[in-house]
Amino acid sequence: MEVATNARTGKTWPMSPPNMATPEAVAGALAEAMNAHDIDAFVSLFAPDYDSQQPAHPDRAFVGRDQVRTNWSAVFAGVPDFSAELVATAVEADTLWSEWRWRGTHEDGSRLDMAGVIVCGVSNGRLAWARLYVEPVSLTVRGSTPRCATCPGATDRAAPLHLNQKRSRSVPPDLTRRAFPIEARPNRRAGAGPAAERTRTIVYGCRVSAERRWAWSARDAAPVLLAFALSPVAAALTPASQRPLARMRGLIDKERRLGLLFEPKVHAWFDARPPLMPMLRLTYVAAHLPVVLGVLAWTRRAHPHAFPQARDTFAATQALAAIVYVIAPTAPPRMIRGLGYDDRPRPGDHGLGRSIQSPYAAMPSAHTAFSLVAAGTVWALARSRPVRAAALIYPPAVVVEIIATGDHIWLDAIGGLVVAGLGFATARATHRVRRCQSGDTRQARPDHDSERSTEP
Repeated sequence: MEVATNARTGKTWPMSPPNMATPEAVAGALAEAMNAHDIDAFVSLFAPDYDSQQPAHPDRAFVGRDQVRTNWSAVFAGVPDFSAELVATAVEADTLWSEWRWRGTHEDGSRLDMAGVIVCGVSNGRLAWARLYVEPVSLTVRGSTPRCATCPGATDRAAPLHLNQKRSRSVPPDLTRRAFPIEARPNRRAGAGPAAERTRTIVYGCRVSAERRWAWSARDAAPVLLAFALSPVAAALTPASQRPLARMRGLIDKERRLGLLFEPKVHAWFDARPPLMPMLRLTYVAAHLPVVLGVLAWTRRAHPHAFPQARDTFAATQALAAIVYVIAPTAPPRMIRGLGYDDRPRPGDHGLGRSIQSPYAAMPSAHTAFSLVAAGTVWALARSRPVRAAALIYPPAVVVEIIATGDHIWLDAIGGLVVAGLGFATARATHRVRRCQSGDTRQARPDHDSERSTEP
């Protein structure tokens, strides 16, 4: 039989099997899901109509486990090394008293340290309600006023001090990024005035202004906007048509030698069916960018812990594709005469369209690359089987479309696959380096704190 251990006293006691859904088992499952950063397992332990209350902060109450998912997804994303310690538990009927200690390091290197008690009701193996008494742990520096170790910018009388901050420095005014990073919700206090309407309330932290939330949104969107800005740069560096056309002829010759030059037949089949070809050309121009941006917006809203990786993968993919368009511009196959395509110029080949996007951007296929980024993100995060099935179908459908319109050959699609893979690897490596740097900061902090505590 499994046993549970009191982290403070070392006392052990037998645990009931998890399938009995006892309050003790639910508390243990909560701690396990927190430490594993498993948001799905964590949210499954809450009832759909879960009622959260904080008696010391009544305006932070909410109902529904959807808010739980939003809140804790942000926690796991903003505190990569978040850990939860279940210090002790006590049970009376279906009421569970649990003592917790939450620790971690924010992405900016500031410390998270909170402790307290949560009283909750357990029904059918899920939390039906809870009253939270969890607050930041104060740090007392000798000869100074006790300070909060978690919110180093708060404007209380006892001004909180960041653990890695020298006492001679002034307290930084930005408190919001070092507060407990939980999704903000509208301030619904009765009689709230205009000033209150412009603020949001964080469930376990300080107030965040609407202006600060706009700043966060701009920061999150900046990599995507910078990646898009590379398209006009590549268009401005577009060379004369001779080299791009020659490069596409070379690719077509390679397919012909392999016996895999089938794109003209696919184009002819769709071109013989008038309702299909105009629709494909419209979706080629207007559909794919809204799809990938919609996936990124959905990820930021529903799965904020995964948004940085998805966003950076898209930005890296776009950047790599733009670099290739500058170094090795390639014309689309429809510009090659003798293959059965309509080689007349299209709107994007001249004028405003040409100033935004290079007409010689066939290799690699950005449409294929973006469809793979969008589909991979949805497949990894969505729980609905039909949605995940649609994600699997989307990239092959895009490949058929880009071949049918005469804008790409299958080698371009392979190039898009390679660029998407490199974009994902680049984003993943970048995040890994950031985590390592955060770990170095955490390892250096105890010595720094020890030195400061010995100051007279």
